[in-house]
Amino acid sequence: MLFDSNKDWGKYRVSIERWEIVTGLHVPPPLEEVESVTRLSSKFTEWMMGLEAGWVTGRGLSRKDELKACGNGVVPQQAELALRLLMEGKK
Repeated sequence: MLFDSNKDWGKYRVSIERWEIVTGLHVPPPLEEVESVTRLSSKFTEWMMGLEAGWVTGRGLSRKDELKACGNGVVPQQAELALRLLMEGKK
């Protein structure tokens, strides 16, 4: 199992484990600390969308723009399902 059992995810543990299995991607830390400020990690938002590490992050964007890209993005699994359902309706 990919899940880091040393982390306490509380009531989200089952969901985190399931998403790791579905995507095959390790969960990154959800928070990062910068200059004594704890904030949401853009790598975590990228992971929640089912995107491979580096799909949005690590491309020279600011954290703000990384989060904006994830927020405005489409979860590939949802898009695939929507297209499949639309195509089935055309038969």
